[in-house]
Amino acid sequence: MQPIELKLRKAESQPAYCYRPSELKAMVEHCRAVKELEWLGNAIVALACTGLRIAELASLRWAHVDLESRRLSLTDETGRAAGTGRPLRELKSGRSRSFPIHAELLAVFKQIRRIDSYVFRGPRGGRVNPDRIRRILVREVIEPLSEKFPSPEGERGFRHGRLHSFRHYFCSICANNGVPERMVMDWLGHADSDMMRHYYHVHNDEAMRRMDSLDFLGGAGGRSAGKTEDKKEEGDDEPSCTEMSDDGQSY
Repeated sequence: MQPIELKLRKAESQPAYCYRPSELKAMVEHCRAVKELEWLGNAIVALACTGLRIAELASLRWAHVDLESRRLSLTDETGRAAGTGRPLRELKSGRSRSFPIHAELLAVFKQIRRIDSYVFRGPRGGRVNPDRIRRILVREVIEPLSEKFPSPEGERGFRHGRLHSFRHYFCSICANNGVPERMVMDWLGHADSDMMRHYYHVHNDEAMRRMDSLDFLGGAGGRSAGKTEDKKEEGDDEPSCTEMSDDGQSY
């Protein structure tokens, strides 16, 4: 008999905390102020500017980094024959991807001293160990800064942040700054937009900023309608009300 196929809905777990820009800045500054934590500051910048998983960052090699063209390329190597003497890279999604290197990360790459084929090193110069970097992040960064960024009573806050929070941070920053969803999906290595929604967070301050930027009343609510119209007449770069989506549909 034909087996019964029943699609089961995956139980939704509580999403990881998503850092705020002010928290990310404080973490990087904290690490750069302590010589022994410079390596961790570099890793934080890389995670925040790429959305890489910690395993992907730990296995990142200089061969994947093109400083001249400012591109980072991750290739899933599970389909290749072994024989290089090193473990083959396996990406969780199984999808190879390539994306631009942000200027902040480019500066980090240029100042890292090359020891061997791997980019990021641990506190003693060895390869980055995901479990160890998680423990050091919590002990040396999250806990010392928790008083500066107190968590609301009964809510998840800064002290709940972990390594995977940087992936949520990357996705949210891209979404809040208008990067097309399809492009962010390619950068993260996802083919399903549902996972994008899982990673996306909007904090109250960002929501308020977006709300305040809207002109629902055409200036009647306190914003100058005249100034708005003058601005439209002055520039030819004002976007039209009709744009074309990737599938050719207007919206």
